[in-house]
Amino acid sequence: MPVSWNPFRLLFGTPATSTTTTTPLSAVGQAGLFDASELVRDARLGQLRGAAPPQTSQDLASNDPRDKRVVYRQVSGRSVRLNHGSIIEGSVDFGGLQPNYVIDLQHPRLKALLSQARALNVSGKSLEDKVNGVVALVQKTLTQGAYDAPAYLKLLADNRQQRTNVTLGDYLMQGAGVCRENALLTHLALLEAGVDSEYLYCQAAQGGRAEDHAVALAVDEHGRKIVVDSYNRNFHGFFLDDLTRPGGSQARDKRLPGSTSSPSMYGCTLSVAAYPIYWIPVRALFAPLKPMPPIDQLANFRVVRPGPRSSVPPGRPAP
Repeated sequence: MPVSWNPFRLLFGTPATSTTTTTPLSAVGQAGLFDASELVRDARLGQLRGAAPPQTSQDLASNDPRDKRVVYRQVSGRSVRLNHGSIIEGSVDFGGLQPNYVIDLQHPRLKALLSQARALNVSGKSLEDKVNGVVALVQKTLTQGAYDAPAYLKLLADNRQQRTNVTLGDYLMQGAGVCRENALLTHLALLEAGVDSEYLYCQAAQGGRAEDHAVALAVDEHGRKIVVDSYNRNFHGFFLDDLTRPGGSQARDKRLPGSTSSPSMYGCTLSVAAYPIYWIPVRALFAPLKPMPPIDQLANFRVVRPGPRSSVPPGRPAP
């Protein structure tokens, strides 16, 4: 996504090094387990930003069915696997155009599309066939890809005015989306197609131009991460390691077999951005208890009980 002024760069420095790993989560299996109804309406994300971190690891492992809190893992500066109820920070609270995202897998339009992606998860279908099928599905769905598309700008403006977040399904209703929406939808669809996938927000350079950009990643059987980009063919199909090295993509680089499009230029690079912040649910009422990732810093977790909207806590910029 092009940026002339990026408010996130004023807020975040170099991402901290962490050895924490994320337990893979099934997108469909998580639907309906997390009550994020209040957070969906809280555009300022005051509940999450203002929630105190747990004091002990026991605070994260309640088996009491009366415990209606949602435990969120706060992550930034790395690729992530998103599931139902995940919140993705936008720029609206910092003077930008983009409302916060909410991954709501119960949205009818998103459910229908993910059902189509699930049909790709059949025995004998190769990784490249699944990836190509997902890319075709996303491109057929998000047909309005211009940053100044009227439907896209109206959706952003309406939600900014109403102080509400935007679910990914809302973009599908309009058929509009740029790199972020393409990457989010591609990531979720890859998971449904049976492909291990992550979402990554980057700083991209191509043809002497620098901009922010989002991509999906597919992880092959050797653990290598392949960029899946339904929006920009200059990054699609390359191994992430080749795009993050000095000099970026080269014509000699090995790409995902069967890639349906060729890049228009080489020398394109990606670097992992330190922003935005992701809040990813890891436990909730009646959710099957997943193995918790290693708990290195309890400050990375937030325990939130859904309730009335709250204001931005002291020290945060006003919208």
